[in-house]
Amino acid sequence: MHDVVRDFAHWITSTGEKMFMVKNELTEWPNSENFDCYTAISLWNSKIDNFPERLEFSKLKTLILSGRDYQIVPSTFFEGMKALQILFLERHVFSMEAFQFLKNLRILRIVRCGLQEDISSLRNLKNLEFLEWNSVHFEELPEELLELRRLKSLYFSCFGDGPINVPPNLLSRLTSLQELHVPRDNNANLLELNSLSRLTTLTLIVSTDQCFQENFVFPKLQSYSIAVNAYIEFPEKRISRILTISDCSSLNAFKELFPNVQKLTLFKVMEHKTVVPNVDQWELNELTSLQLTSCDDLECLIDTTWEQSPTTAFSNLVNLDIGGKELECLIDTTLGHVSTNAFFNLVELVIEEMTGLKMLCNGQFPKGFLQKLEKLTTRNCMEMVSLSPALQNLKEVKVINCGQLQEVFQIDEFLHDTKENQGLLLSNLTLMELNSLPALENIWKEPTHLVSLQSLKDVKVDGCDKLKSIFSPCLTQSLLHLEQLKISACKKLEQVFAFAQDMAEFAVPLISPSFL
Repeated sequence: MHDVVRDFAHWITSTGEKMFMVKNELTEWPNSENFDCYTAISLWNSKIDNFPERLEFSKLKTLILSGRDYQIVPSTFFEGMKALQILFLERHVFSMEAFQFLKNLRILRIVRCGLQEDISSLRNLKNLEFLEWNSVHFEELPEELLELRRLKSLYFSCFGDGPINVPPNLLSRLTSLQELHVPRDNNANLLELNSLSRLTTLTLIVSTDQCFQENFVFPKLQSYSIAVNAYIEFPEKRISRILTISDCSSLNAFKELFPNVQKLTLFKVMEHKTVVPNVDQWELNELTSLQLTSCDDLECLIDTTWEQSPTTAFSNLVNLDIGGKELECLIDTTLGHVSTNAFFNLVELVIEEMTGLKMLCNGQFPKGFLQKLEKLTTRNCMEMVSLSPALQNLKEVKVINCGQLQEVFQIDEFLHDTKENQGLLLSNLTLMELNSLPALENIWKEPTHLVSLQSLKDVKVDGCDKLKSIFSPCLTQSLLHLEQLKISACKKLEQVFAFAQDMAEFAVPLISPSFL
């Protein structure tokens, strides 16, 4: 439940004498000699065809009516609820005229309801602080909202495919608003947001034209999900600040949001060759999830030749999903200084459709590079030659259709720094899938004594024409939990399991073609 609703509901239920009624799937109004004693009534999934015309609910403060077949609620039904402060209506049909009796209403949620007649009676709710109008047959923000001087939170979404009409100068006059949610296409003048000095939370779909008007810049916000030419993604408990930007070149409108954005998605965002510093000039300090798709001008994520390159670049990033034609590597350490924290906290890495990508890192891996990575997926990267360091925390690896890939795990990258890697490499790997890798010659090169496959359970190898062997003697001995092994279309494969000479008496013959 929304924070405002939750806190207010808690305040109501924590004061005074309380008596609740909670029912599910009722077909008729519940029988009771005295409804006057209830402070809260909650009826879920009901099919009540005949609501009473009027009952006395002098103490009722919370009412939840969730229907299934759009039953009609008579206007006089609410007449005896003058103390009501929270009202939730779902899948019912009613007239807004009924609300003329609800002078003390503070929270109103209307979800998938049919409204009879006009909504002019909305202006009578002078004490309303929270209004949700979700999936109703209205395509315009009503002017009556201007009468709600105490309104702090507004959620408005409607049926239909057309954009929501936001009358000019309406938003700018809702000066008490702290939260605004319009998760549909609309024609709002974004400059009006600058008049809302109390605004802290925003959910909004906008177009490129709306963002570019008169050098508009979004205000600083505590929580938001803003989508430009894209579908909205609703915030969740873990991630509450989200930007999704599509088909846009200038990012200046978002410069006040970049310092605290947690999830950033850029799709077909052109004219930017780097993320750092081009985008990171505003410092992406709290970024935990980054998705880059079809940003064809992107050449690298971090420009290490830039003298003022931030030392914290991508230090908090947990998820990275990336695709771009010109990108040759994630990071190039041959050109300049790179932060030791770059990609240190990354847990999941997805690389797709990167036709120019040759390697993850050009040059020596920075200290701590990808040390927390658990999932790695690489798909359709036709120029990639080498892939990943043999990381200790890695759990899942999927490499699919990378035509030039010659080696999967780069073990030799750790030989120079044995202190940093006191544990065995790949010791947490549980799944390995290698598919359509015609140039692959080695999954892992010697020395494999640094590697343990003690957790590996599932192995799939398909379409690796140049691969001659899979498990060296050291690796074979570490396969304690292998459950599934599928090998197919590996034309030059000679050996699956290799054994040391002193274990010859336990050796098994070459895996038969029928098994392969």
